[in-house]
Parts: sequence; structure tokens; C-alpha cells
Amino acid sequence: MISRNLIIISLIFLSILRCPLKAEAIETKPLGEMTKVIYMNARAVGNTDVRGKIIEFVKKSEINGIIIDVKDYSGNISFNTKDPEIEKLRMASPLCKDLENFIQYLHTHNIYVIARITVFQDRLYAKKFPSQAIQSQKNGTTWVDYKGLPYIDPSSEQFWEYIARISQACKEVGFDEINYDYIRFPTDGDLSDMSFPISSSILEGIPDKQVVAFTKDGTMLKQDETVQSNVDNDLLYLEISPKVIVLHKFFKYLHQQVRERLSIPISADLFGMVLTVHKDYDIGQVLEMAAPYFDYIAPMIYPSHYRSGFQGFKQPANHPYEIVSFVLKKGISRLERMGVSAKKLRPWLQDFNFKAIYDVHKVHAQKKAVYDVGLTSWFVWNPRSIYSLEKYLP
Repeated sequence: MISRNLIIISLIFLSILRCPLKAEAIETKPLGEMTKVIYMNARAVGNTDVRGKIIEFVKKSEINGIIIDVKDYSGNISFNTKDPEIEKLRMASPLCKDLENFIQYLHTHNIYVIARITVFQDRLYAKKFPSQAIQSQKNGTTWVDYKGLPYIDPSSEQFWEYIARISQACKEVGFDEINYDYIRFPTDGDLSDMSFPISSSILEGIPDKQVVAFTKDGTMLKQDETVQSNVDNDLLYLEISPKVIVLHKFFKYLHQQVRERLSIPISADLFGMVLTVHKDYDIGQVLEMAAPYFDYIAPMIYPSHYRSGFQGFKQPANHPYEIVSFVLKKGISRLERMGVSAKKLRPWLQDFNFKAIYDVHKVHAQKKAVYDVGLTSWFVWNPRSIYSLEKYLP
């Protein structure tokens, strides 16, 4: 008799095969595959002086895209959505009071504009709807990470609908694409104290993990932990955990309710390790489970965030070219195995100092690594939204 768990895993991958692996092109998309994007936080967009400096920088540089915070970890929406269901949750005035005009101005200069939505990390929503937030087992209150930030239970379909409403508001205000960040389970804090008010009941009875092996033609061979020891090129194994199943449902929802219904490109921010490992490290992210549902996958390949010893480097932050090149090659290989174009990868690169000074040479080295593996597009992360022209070609 086929086990219930095998049926669940089989249905998941059947749903992947039925989902279009190569999203259709959007006619309004102005830049094709060569998109070079810098990040602007909401305060930078709302400050006309800072905004003006960044625009002058963009005009003089190779940058042709800007990604703007719409919802950050606080949960506050940075512009007036004109949606009463969203606006009734508002706790602060919108930082970007003229966002629609600003987007139109960027479009006149052929600048691609992306909305960034921090998803499951949401202080405001957790305060308004504590029953949908991850709970603390010890005290029965809302669980928070080491920064004091709560997370929404990723199985909350009511919250999914809220994210879809925000996405629709982004489309209506003029954004060209919607980017989703923090689409994962928490990574820090007292993780053993977490209780999931919605996910626990949905996934009751599913084991901690299932190891699934596939041949190159996508055939599922077996579910056996010994598969992990087989590293030859003819076998791909994935470790599917209950958290992976939860996020897979959410990714599918975004594809249906945003990508298909609104006809706007969507992208997903994933941890950089997702390209090089075959399990989710308890955060729910597996490359093959996300790739079919997004136009672009944006792995955060910050060399400073890799542990000492990664690829033999005592300090990976000092080897940006080697780290970015290695990680992207792994990701490209896995996507092509699925029949998905490598162009779906648009990595996040590092332009901030952490464990090393990220000067002109280190920023250029990362971009060169992207080009050398055959890709043409990238995001750049600087949390303060401060950029210097010498790091970016005129």
C-alpha cells in the first residue's frame, strides 16, 4: 500500500510539473534580461533630497532598475494604497506620499521599478492578529526573534490574501514587478520555543523530512536517506520537510493570485545557500520548490555571509568573485535540470561592509562573476541606500 506521505510528496511534484516552468513575457516589461537594480529604502524614497541624489547617481551609472520598500519588517505600507482593507491596519503615515508620481518619473527615464514586500516578518499584522502569528510555547504570547520581531505563521491563508491585496495595490500604483522577501520560517531566536497555531494542524502526521531522488528526466526513484550519499550527476535528491510543503503552497498561491491574475512579473528572495544545498535547514526554502512559480529567483549571495571554510576560504568575504561564481554555477545547473532557463536567476550582490571593506574592486568582482557564468542581471543591497559612482559603470 502506498503510504500517505508518499502520496503527499508525489502530489507536490505533480503540481510543480503542471505549473508553467517558464513564465510568459510581460509586454510592458521595458528592460528584458539585462536588469541592474539598486535598493532604495522607504525613507530614501520619501526624502526628496536623498531621492534626488540617488536619481542623479542612476542617470550617470549603469543602473537601470530600482527596488523600493513597500512593506518592511515593521509591517507599515510606505504609500497610500487606496484599499480600505489595507489602510485600516495603518499605524503611521505613508513615507512615500507621491509614490505614483515618482514611479512615473522613473519610467520617463526608462528605469524599471520593483516593489519589495517583506512577507512573513510583520510586526504590525502580528499585533493586529496575534492568533495568526507564531506563538511562544513558554508564555503563550507572540513569539519574537532576537531582534524582538514577530513572524506570521506561513500557513495563514488570511495573511496570504493580505499580501495579494498589497500586490494588487503595487500593480495599480505603477510598479513593473513585485519582489517577495522573508518568504521563510525564522532563522534566529529561541527556535525551540516556537508554536505554529495554523501550520501545526495542517501538517499533523507528516514526518520531519522525506528524501526524494530524481533522475534527469524528473522520475522520482525512491525515498531513502541513503540517497544523500550519492552525488553523481545522474541523481538529484531533495530533502522535503513540512516547512517546505507550507511554503510550496504559498508560492503556488502567489503565482495564481498575483502572477496570473494581475499579469505582473514576480520575484523571490531566497537564501544563497538554497543554490548549493539540497535541504531547507529548517527554513522551508528549496530551490526546485520555488523556481516554477516566479519569473525571477533572487538568491542573496553575500560573500560575507558564508561561514569560514566555505569553498576552502578562511574568510569568504575576501573572495567575492570565487564565492559568487561557485554558487551561481550550482544554481544554474539545478535550474537547467528542471528545464528552466538560467536567466531566471537575478542574484543579490553585496555593497555594504561586513567582515571586509566592500570597495570598488569587490563590487566589480561580484558583477564579473555574474557575467562570467552567463548571466546579465543583478540586485545590489545597501541597507542605507548609499551608493558611489565609481563602483558602477557609467
